[in-house]
Amino acid sequence: MPTVSLIAHPATPNEAVRSLRATALVTDRALLSIDFELSGDLSQLRLPVPSSSKRTDELWKHTCFEAFVTTEGAGYIELNFSPSTQWAAYSFTGYRTGMRPVELGDSPRITVERQASTLRVRTLTRLPAAADVGRSQPAAAAAARMGLSAVIEALDGKVSYWAARHAAGKPDFHHPDAFVLTS
Repeated sequence: MPTVSLIAHPATPNEAVRSLRATALVTDRALLSIDFELSGDLSQLRLPVPSSSKRTDELWKHTCFEAFVTTEGAGYIELNFSPSTQWAAYSFTGYRTGMRPVELGDSPRITVERQASTLRVRTLTRLPAAADVGRSQPAAAAAARMGLSAVIEALDGKVSYWAARHAAGKPDFHHPDAFVLTS
C-alpha cells in the first residue's frame, strides 16, 4: 500500500504540523503494520510520555494515531495507538453502534522514535478473528478497506483531526467515507 498524506480537518488546523503521513500493510497472516510519521514543531504539541504498553480507553482525547478496518457489511474495528505505547481496540457492529472492546490475542507492538522535528510511531497488530467482530470474513481479508487517522493535541489543549479523507461536516473517522484505503 502506498504512503498516504493525512490532512487536517478544515475546522481543526494545527500550524505546528508540517506533514503527517501513514503507510499500512495487511498480510495474509492477519498482521496489520502501520507506520505513522509526523513532521513539524514538536515543541508545540502535547505528546504523551512513554509508559508501559497496555490497553487504555479514551486515548483519542489526546495525541493518538488510529486505524479503522472493515471488510464486508457494516461492522468494523477501531485501533488506537498512543505515542506513550498504550493502545485500544474496539469492534462496532455498524456505524458508531455495538461498540465493545475486542481481543487481539497479543498486544500490539508499538515503537516510537522521536527526533527534533519528527515523531514516528510504528505498529504491528494481529487483527482479530471474524467471530470477534461479527463478520463472516476475518478483518485481514484481501478486500479490507481502511481509514487511517490521527488526533493531534497542541500545547494549549486544542485538538486537530487528521485523515486521508474527511467526510462532510464535523470530524468523524467512523464515517464510511473515511474508509478510503484498500489492502
